[in-house]
Amino acid sequence: MNCCYVIPYVEATDALKTTISQILAVDGNSVVAVKDTPRGAEPEAEAGQLKHAVTGNLHLLSDGVAKGYTRSVNLGARWAVKHCAPDMLCLLNDDVIFAGGRIPELSRTPADAGLVGVISNRAGYQSLQYGFDENGDFVYPDHDIDGAAEFHRNLVDRVGARFLHVPLVHGFGFYIRPYVLETLGWLDEQRFPLGYGSDFDLSLRAQDAGYRNYVWTGDFVWHIGARTAGAEQRHIRAVTADFALKLRHGEQYTNAKFKTRVRMNNHTGNFLELA
Repeated sequence: MNCCYVIPYVEATDALKTTISQILAVDGNSVVAVKDTPRGAEPEAEAGQLKHAVTGNLHLLSDGVAKGYTRSVNLGARWAVKHCAPDMLCLLNDDVIFAGGRIPELSRTPADAGLVGVISNRAGYQSLQYGFDENGDFVYPDHDIDGAAEFHRNLVDRVGARFLHVPLVHGFGFYIRPYVLETLGWLDEQRFPLGYGSDFDLSLRAQDAGYRNYVWTGDFVWHIGARTAGAEQRHIRAVTADFALKLRHGEQYTNAKFKTRVRMNNHTGNFLELA
């Protein structure tokens, strides 16, 4: 399967370089990395002019403009569809690593799939384990990458590798067929410019269009967690996105959160009292 990974980034960290190497080690994979300029930074001399550099199957896009996460993703995804012609897209954060170097092989993705997520250590309802703190924010056990990977192997031994149907898929990294993303109209840059909430919004729009969203339990992705925003800022952004989702989708969003949580917990037993 020809899969293109679209990764927006601000800095070329060691983790990002490792992940790109992991992806490109698999035949048929390509990467479109989109450079975002931090807000308030000195604008580049040729800001607004899209530059493309390519090394093998790695494509680097930069326009010297502060775009934000969602616009960066859309820029990279549109470019990838036009120039790479992939069978599958993966929209991926810059702060993840594929545990053990194992890249999901999703050639058997159900034909009716909208978004397809994977299991992670920090991914809301599709985490290995999670709970809530006194503010209702997600909290996670303090696993290291090796311990979390071992925990995932035990999970697969217990419940098997399967596509688990859920209403909502977390946006740190998900797979989607290009024509599905085009049909849905890409990520919403106006309502969710920072990325928060864009994943659940797209999940609900996919569901409305007749697709089914899934979490693939057979592979595990280590999510380092946001480096550019502290806990307080993340909470503010999450609350703002939650309000926008309720405003747009109403009771459908509330029901989808409940069903996603229940289905994940019923099949993986991942909810814990951690607060």
